[in-house]
Amino acid sequence: MFAVILILLDIHLPKFLLDTCKYFGNLTTPLAMLFIVITIYSVNFKEFKFSWDIVAIILVRFLISPILILVLCNFANVPALMTDVFVIQAAIPVMTNTAIVSKSYNADYEYATVNTIVTTIAYSNLHATVNLELELLSQ
Repeated sequence: MFAVILILLDIHLPKFLLDTCKYFGNLTTPLAMLFIVITIYSVNFKEFKFSWDIVAIILVRFLISPILILVLCNFANVPALMTDVFVIQAAIPVMTNTAIVSKSYNADYEYATVNTIVTTIAYSNLHATVNLELELLSQ
């Protein structure tokens, strides 16, 4: 709300305040990764089981979601470059912020962290999925 008031009143903050906010903003990704590493350390992987939930997350994230976006973009006559970007964005791994948000809402943040790790590893190792996406984009 404060930012909206500043914009509406055309008030410009000093450069040192803007730089400070920029530095804090640039810290979000490293801090998210630090949170994930701490959570990984606390997760007992002996209790972890590769369940159908994780298989479903991988299938939806890497196959169904990009195909759905491709169909919707073609239906809405979205330009080709935008379609390519949307499909790639739909197929990237689960965001690192998911674990932090789940922790702040008292959800199962360990499960979210494990899924972030699994989808990141799967994305880096599933060359067939990437090749399929590229093949779909070239049509």
